[in-house]
Amino acid sequence: MLLALGLSGCEILWNRVSGGGLRRDLIELFRKHGVGGADPVCRMIGTTRAGTAFMRLSGDQVQALVRALDLQEPVVESERFTRLDFLERGDPGGCRSVTAFGDRARTRVYISDRRPPQLAVGNGSTFEYMVLYHRLDTGEACAQVSYAYG
Repeated sequence: MLLALGLSGCEILWNRVSGGGLRRDLIELFRKHGVGGADPVCRMIGTTRAGTAFMRLSGDQVQALVRALDLQEPVVESERFTRLDFLERGDPGGCRSVTAFGDRARTRVYISDRRPPQLAVGNGSTFEYMVLYHRLDTGEACAQVSYAYG
């Protein structure tokens, strides 16, 4: 019981420390690619390098990010589709686990290549990947990312 409380406390601390950095990095990344005004609420997934950012984005903002970050809707049987399936099953706290993004008919999903240069941020960090979920009917969006090693 004490171990569980201790680990839960570590996760809360990890979110407080890393979640703010994730928010800053995403705001910088979005602005760098012409999308200002995003106000993400970020949280890390457990104590991993992966995190989620919830926000509202217009269709125009989403399309600007899709173009600038070379995000693509994954085609069935493609490498991106396989990676998306792996990420969604492997990160139970990711965007798809949130009810709003579980409705596949109303949600568009876009995914990056692995570690593309477009996902580099100014502090020397880069993201391994980005998956962007966008609800067509509400404008809700979720970006799921993971910081790259090295």
